[in-house]
Amino acid sequence: MRSIQRRRPSKWGSDTSRRTAPSRTFTSNVKLMAMTLRLTEERDRLLETLADSLHVSKNSAAAQAIEIAAPRPSHPDFVAASTARQLGRYADLMTRLAYA
Repeated sequence: MRSIQRRRPSKWGSDTSRRTAPSRTFTSNVKLMAMTLRLTEERDRLLETLADSLHVSKNSAAAQAIEIAAPRPSHPDFVAASTARQLGRYADLMTRLAYA
């Protein structure tokens, strides 16, 4: 006797012909703010490329880019910290190059 295989329900919804990642939704305790973002064509293409690579909307890609960039220190602080790291890391090499 042949066993009957039942299809398990898809976690992506009832339409199995088009499988897409579930959308991210905001929880009710998050306050949403609306704004208009004016971009040049080049920056719009960059944002679209970022959104495609992250598999999210352009709005979500912009929000993630802000979250990544916002905590960065000011440029002078960044340069000073980076220089200190590089000098510490390559001090021996720079000394050898100075006397080569």
